[in-house]
Order: sequence, then C-alpha cells, then structure tokens
Amino acid sequence: MRGEVYLATVGTKTRPVVEISAPLIDRPLVAHFTTIDRAVPTQVAVVDVAAAGVDRQCWINLLAIEPFDRNRLGPPIGRLDPETLWGLCGALAIATGCDW
Repeated sequence: MRGEVYLATVGTKTRPVVEISAPLIDRPLVAHFTTIDRAVPTQVAVVDVAAAGVDRQCWINLLAIEPFDRNRLGPPIGRLDPETLWGLCGALAIATGCDW
C-alpha cells in the first residue's frame, strides 16, 4: 500500500524502501531510503522516523525508484506520516518532470 515502509534487499544491502505506487500491483514501485541529505528537491525528509519504522533521520530518494517483486518485500516495518507522504508526492513530480 502506498506509504508503507518495508525492509528489502537491494544489491548486497538490506535497506528501507517505501511503496509509492497504487495498491494491488504485483510489482509495486518503491523508492529507497538514504541517510545522506543531498539537499535536492528530489529527496524528502522523513518527518516521523518512529512511524516509518526507522531508527534515525533519513530521506527518501525519488531518483532511486524501481519496480520490486512483492514477494521480495518483508512485512511492513512502518508507514509514512501524512506530511512526509505529501512531500514524497511533490518530490516524485519533480523527479518525473511533472511539476509544471
């Protein structure tokens, strides 16, 4: 479901990802979390890290989006708060060129 945070194996690392696509898609689009603030409009800070299920400040990188097999996602570890989810939608529009 959009806004849910999962742990996923990405390459050789396990990291949080957030589902950004509509529900009930077999290969949902996910965006990767990062601990590096690059201060760019295609990143959004996670406002409520506890609700997201992470233990430190992090950002969602909307330039790191990929379809992910649902069976590769573990159980949800958290959910984005409304403010972060709203920011994610704005950053996604910028990342895809739909911000005019």
